[in-house]
Amino acid sequence: MSVCVNHPERNATARCSSCHKPICGDCVVQDAGSVFCSQKCAEGAARFYARYKPDRGPGLFTKLKNVVVSLVALAILIAAAVAVCAYVFKIPFFVNLLKKYGL
Repeated sequence: MSVCVNHPERNATARCSSCHKPICGDCVVQDAGSVFCSQKCAEGAARFYARYKPDRGPGLFTKLKNVVVSLVALAILIAAAVAVCAYVFKIPFFVNLLKKYGL
């Protein structure tokens, strides 16, 4: 078992969430549900999590993927509409459009 970094005569009961040093119950600083060895480590962790929150929303690649999926879905809807207009309603413009592309 490890000993407290500040009190070598005491057994450590926890580790700092930031620097991972072993600490005893008297040295524990609790902040936002985490255990730290000092107020400095607690403040450093708070600054880090304030800047790098995972709830920032989707990243660039997720946004790009959503745009591509939306464009593909739109293209499929347009193709279906053209096919309906050409084959069901026999609208000459759409019939000629499909003939032009060999469909």
